[in-house]
Amino acid sequence: MQHILITGAFGNLGKAVVKNVLEKDYIVSACISKNDLAPEQQSNIDYYALDLTDADACKILCNEVCTKYSQINAAVLTVGGFIPGNMDAVTKADFDKMILLNFTTAFNLVQPLLKQMKKQEKGGTIILIGSEPGLDGAKASGSVAYGFSKSLLFRLAELINAEGRGKNISAHVVVPTTMDTPQNRAAMPNADFSKWATTDSIAQEIAGLLVH
Repeated sequence: MQHILITGAFGNLGKAVVKNVLEKDYIVSACISKNDLAPEQQSNIDYYALDLTDADACKILCNEVCTKYSQINAAVLTVGGFIPGNMDAVTKADFDKMILLNFTTAFNLVQPLLKQMKKQEKGGTIILIGSEPGLDGAKASGSVAYGFSKSLLFRLAELINAEGRGKNISAHVVVPTTMDTPQNRAAMPNADFSKWATTDSIAQEIAGLLVH
């Protein structure tokens, strides 16, 4: 069975990804916040509570799950955050927080994951969650720090693909449109929710990229 690591497993998208891959008979190592309580033991899934901003904790996690399952076939890194603010309003603290949540939490796992996948005969796949403001600077005018931090994930994916060339290692950045979540509905109550992407549909797209 394929083994997959998923971060943000209790988040809106993370929960959808976990549900989708369990239905496809993956073994899942699910990362949750240190403040979250893991549910009772379920078939094919283990929960790990840790702080993804702690690089050492991320290395320990990768070593632990690789010791248990011998390899990590794929990883979906969904953790992130959002702060609004245009060029006049954005602060250094905003940049620091967004880079920590959207980039550092991914990089801290990518580093040991890439090292592990280079040892694996079949390599592996890493999925990062981008955003339209991160892809197109013109769309980041109202969320400068958020867009900048998300743009770093595209460069990270390019680096992974360069490092993994010839080793069957690949990285993909999924760029959802506005996701239909309770938080987004509360923030934009007058929007047309029917035009938003469901977390289930995004999870299905992600699962399609995991076939290795």
